[in-house]
Amino acid sequence: MKSFTKGIGISAVALGLGLSGVATLSGGSALGDTTTTTLATTTTTVAAIPANAGISKDFAINADTATISGETPAVDAACSPTNTFQIGQTVLFRMYGQDLVTALPLLAANTKSVTVSIPGTTAGSTAKVAMAYSTRDGWWTGTLVTTGYAAGNYNYTMTIVTNPVKGVKGVKAEKATKGHKAVKFVKAIKAIPSMTYVYGVGGFDNQSTVTLVTSLTTPATTTTTVG
Repeated sequence: MKSFTKGIGISAVALGLGLSGVATLSGGSALGDTTTTTLATTTTTVAAIPANAGISKDFAINADTATISGETPAVDAACSPTNTFQIGQTVLFRMYGQDLVTALPLLAANTKSVTVSIPGTTAGSTAKVAMAYSTRDGWWTGTLVTTGYAAGNYNYTMTIVTNPVKGVKGVKAEKATKGHKAVKFVKAIKAIPSMTYVYGVGGFDNQSTVTLVTSLTTPATTTTTVG
């Protein structure tokens, strides 16, 4: 009997230790504890991407700026990609694109115009650079001489306008019959209106900014941004 009671006592002590441990973890009584803890939640709203930030469901655009040959001071090589130029040098704007609606490259035949807009040499003015298509390499290019500009960062945009595509009325194929010739099947094509797309957002990325410095050999100290 004593040994049985002794066994119960040991079990009770062990149970008590177990409950004590649980109570310590829960911060209250282990038995009948109905406390509910609610964690604070934080909602983060992501800013919408600008509509003309180089992202489009209708166009895929690859655009940059580069050097030309015969510059002073001399550049490493013509057509070297860069967005930093010494005042007086010529900026070469380049663009290759694809019309995702028609699945065709942007060629002279299906593109009405490609135009660069960048702040001019006087306050509030805008310089327009008309770009032309080259059948040699498939790029649209245009140049801007920076003589007369002040040192600073100049944000630019590139506007692409496509030609409209005429629709084609479908024709059902018919076999030749007596007195009637066979009719060939013609697939219907939906007309596509002219579309306009603007590439580049000031400050969104380096590809839409031209940086002009007084000397390419002296570190630039200006932080002025125009446009």
